Amino acid sequence: MHILAVDDDRLMLELITEMLHGLGLDKIKTASSAEEALVTAKLADRPFDCFLLDIDMPGGSGIQLCADLRGIDVYRNTPMIMLTAKTERHFINDAFLAGATDYINKPFNEDNLGDRLFVALNHLQRCQQNQAVPPQLLYPGDGPFSEFDNGGYLELLELPAFVSNRALNKYLEKLNRIGNCNSTAIAVHLDLGVAVQSKDAVPRVLVDFAASLSKSLNEGVHLVTYVGSGRYVLCSLTDQPIFSAQWRKRLRARFRYRSQKYAALGISDTRLKIGAVVAQHSFADEMPMLMVERALKQPGISELPRPVFGLS
Repeated sequence: MHILAVDDDRLMLELITEMLHGLGLDKIKTASSAEEALVTAKLADRPFDCFLLDIDMPGGSGIQLCADLRGIDVYRNTPMIMLTAKTERHFINDAFLAGATDYINKPFNEDNLGDRLFVALNHLQRCQQNQAVPPQLLYPGDGPFSEFDNGGYLELLELPAFVSNRALNKYLEKLNRIGNCNSTAIAVHLDLGVAVQSKDAVPRVLVDFAASLSKSLNEGVHLVTYVGSGRYVLCSLTDQPIFSAQWRKRLRARFRYRSQKYAALGISDTRLKIGAVVAQHSFADEMPMLMVERALKQPGISELPRPVFGLS
């Protein structure tokens, strides 16, 4: 596993390196600034398999570095773990919006870092081996959704505010740890109906609708994830209500306009279903992703199969 650790504190870099060696990882490079890290990542003979990024560094934030790395084609799906002393919610929000896949607060120990790297390594190996990826979705579908839900959906992660199911899980877990769990979620179902004349058009329709969904709210106030079977879940990044009646009206207007295009592509019976808002103020008694599950079980959202857990 080829790792780049970035921190402006030399002693912290030495500690991280020592921990990684203790975990049996020896292909490690370090950088003391965002600028140095970006150059190192671009010029590497072999792409890095994982990034460990501090946030508060002179000359450039680790969050901006994360976004810049995501803009490099070879690093679009590379695990990026924030290692930082920042516990404020807006830093966590910004990090996941920039493309972070996990967020660990300092101080941390070798076991904690090792557990998170193991998950990152497992994800990396699956991608490298081109294995099927349904476990990364809570509700992978079959039929017209099969190809998209088995990997085609990764294209969605390039859209603003879109994150993987696993990244959303890590985000909600982090809110739980810092005791700032106030959030809301809402599920949206793009029902393709039975008149799917062209299966090749299904990915185009799902991506097009996802782009419209991503743009339906202002930047920086929500995360969106695709859970499979034509279902999307939006999660608020603020305590303020954002899934209003006006938002629903705008989204339905967008859908009516887009549905004409979908009909021309051979999917003529699409329907938009929007569930009720689910509020979550404490995760003390349940797993964070169960808020997503409850959003998907609200009236107006069609029946789904059992969820797939163990997100990787």
